[in-house]
Amino acid sequence: RTFAPFVAGFGSMTYRRFTMFNITGALLWIFLLVPAGYFFGNMEWVKANFTKVVYGIIVLSVLPILIEFIRERRRRRQPGV
Repeated sequence: RTFAPFVAGFGSMTYRRFTMFNITGALLWIFLLVPAGYFFGNMEWVKANFTKVVYGIIVLSVLPILIEFIRERRRRRQPGV
C-alpha cells in the first residue's frame, strides 16, 4: 500500500482511476481475505501447527525473490550474455 501511490504517480495514473483501484482492492481484501482468515484460523490443524503455518507464509513470500535471484545468476553465467 505504500508502494502503489508512487507507481501510480510515476505512471501518470489519474486520481479517479487510482481511487477506483484502491477501493476495489480494499473491498476484495474485506470480502475475500478476512473470511478466508477466519475460516483457516478456525481449522484444528492450523491451530495446532500455527508456527509451521507462519513459516510457510514467510517461505511463500520470499520464494519469488529467490527464484528471480537464481534466474539472474544463471543468465549471467551463460556465455555471450
